[in-house]
Amino acid sequence: MKLPILNIDDFHSEFSEAYFYANDFKSHLAAHQKEILAPHKHDFYLVVVFTQGGGIHEIDFSQYPVKKGALFILRPGQTHYWQLSDDIEGYIFFHSLNFYSLLFPNKELTEYPMLSASYGNCAIQLNKTETEQTVQLFQEILSEYQQTELFKARKLGLLTDRFYIDLLRLLKKQPSVTTVEKRRSTELFNRFSALLESSIMTLRKPTDYADALNISTKHLNRIVNEEVNKSTSQLINERIVLEAKRHLIHSFSSMEEISQELGFEDASYFSRFFKKNTGLTPSDFAKSYHFEED
Repeated sequence: MKLPILNIDDFHSEFSEAYFYANDFKSHLAAHQKEILAPHKHDFYLVVVFTQGGGIHEIDFSQYPVKKGALFILRPGQTHYWQLSDDIEGYIFFHSLNFYSLLFPNKELTEYPMLSASYGNCAIQLNKTETEQTVQLFQEILSEYQQTELFKARKLGLLTDRFYIDLLRLLKKQPSVTTVEKRRSTELFNRFSALLESSIMTLRKPTDYADALNISTKHLNRIVNEEVNKSTSQLINERIVLEAKRHLIHSFSSMEEISQELGFEDASYFSRFFKKNTGLTPSDFAKSYHFEED
């Protein structure tokens, strides 16, 4: 059984706009509870902020508390599910990559670090003032989504970009010196992150990625270390482990089948790799992790 992959077409509404959706979270949950409370993936970017209630949000096997001021961004391909209280409230919007790319052809979403795979899970707890300001923008986005005025998609794109700018400013509380060399390094790191996300099933060695980026392995390792204080091999292994966990939890495939799907020679080699990087054997991890459906 493969994990469901939801797309924007699954979320119809009378205000449907190609590549974009917005709603208050209570209404969203009421209309799509069956689809969104079980583990699933998206093929779009999702942003949600909570204004009331509580619970747990699990993203790629890490759990985060849901409470007033909790803000989450999900990238395409991430797995997640919710456990929420009955009084939950908030706002949500999501959009496809095409929506943004068509409106801003000279920009890349990965210019915003929190939208890059290298950022990890984007879970932020806003303070009272930040929550009020963020909710106001979400309400403006929802209001525009529910309109039928001229240039609706363009305005939704501008509001979405403004949200990402405001969030980036919030995350960058410490000013940093930006040089041409630093911008170049960050650009290369973002390209590496995107390649890692799209090619992890076929490219497994630092040399593979360095060759694809037309730089030396030493140069790539230096850039990765500067950005996230890890080696290129560490990031590659972490991404393989994440894909392995997704298969172990959300698939009925045998260990041998999973090993082959992930590109390992045999189940024994896969098991050693997994234990070395997680401290658990694949079977022990699968036994320790449970999701019970109603």
